[in-house]
Amino acid sequence: MTKGQILDYFKVRGQDQGQNLHPLIHDPILRNLIVAWTMLQVEFGDPDLSSLQAEKVGGTLADVPPTQEEENRWWKILWSETEYDKEDLANSLRLDPIKITRMVDRAVAFRLIFPDGTVSELAIKYIKGEVAKSLQKKPGPKPKKEEA
Repeated sequence: MTKGQILDYFKVRGQDQGQNLHPLIHDPILRNLIVAWTMLQVEFGDPDLSSLQAEKVGGTLADVPPTQEEENRWWKILWSETEYDKEDLANSLRLDPIKITRMVDRAVAFRLIFPDGTVSELAIKYIKGEVAKSLQKKPGPKPKKEEA
């Protein structure tokens, strides 16, 4: 297996996991991080996949899906060599770098961002929907000036 095949597995699998959107609904900073992640330069390194090669010999990921434990280990290995500029991300979101690390860890845990610099399709659809809703809101009537 290649890192691209494993990453593709997670991207397809993520389309079935709408429950992972729950944090986005309640966290505008996380939504901003998702958008910023798409504009950030992310280096998707070369994680050591040698331990994964033997696990799925004779089948593809579609033929023999991994157990939850294997999946979690694969996800961790994919992220093991990923690098990004925390300072750049912190500056773009106007947040402390320590808070950025926690936010990225949260987005990774919910599989909202990927180590190649892309994001979950469901997350993008949700964010686009929220933007569309906010643009459709009509301003209320102007308050009447009271005469003195």
